[in-house]
Amino acid sequence: MNYQKSSIPNPNTRLSDSVTYVHKLGLVEQDLRFFDAEGSSVVYTNYIEGYPVFIKTQGPQIQIRYSTDNITIKFNSTNLQIPVPFDGRTVKIPKTSTVIKTLQAKGIAKSDIQRMTIGFELVRDSAHDSLVDLTPTYYIKIYNHWLSLSEWQNANLAKYRTSTTSSAKGLNVTREE
Repeated sequence: MNYQKSSIPNPNTRLSDSVTYVHKLGLVEQDLRFFDAEGSSVVYTNYIEGYPVFIKTQGPQIQIRYSTDNITIKFNSTNLQIPVPFDGRTVKIPKTSTVIKTLQAKGIAKSDIQRMTIGFELVRDSAHDSLVDLTPTYYIKIYNHWLSLSEWQNANLAKYRTSTTSSAKGLNVTREE
């Protein structure tokens, strides 16, 4: 690893070094993948069937944050192990164009949408303490924050607009549609 105390590593070094930290944590799972890089942070999350899993109460599976005097690694111990057989329930999600119109009606400009993806929200199963349900929904990155569509619909936008800017520092951010 090429970490110097006097400066934050460049984006390529942060990404390659983050893999080393993930391996050192022992959290190398087949479903754990790189998810996002923003400024001085690199984020990994679990994927199920090719879709990211969002855990509201605990944040991403691993977040590595670089600063000039240290590296902070946050991780959670959620372990998605055995899938329970599908019970036949279906969830219909709206078209991307409908989601964008919904966000615009809330006062979010299309240009403020940094990324958008369909992901699973982890919801505790009300019938079983040790089980969770994975509910598909849209997750949208706006003002450098990832929230579900329903969270953005209920959000106080002033809080997010003033806390960050909508452009990433040193990284190319592309919008997925």
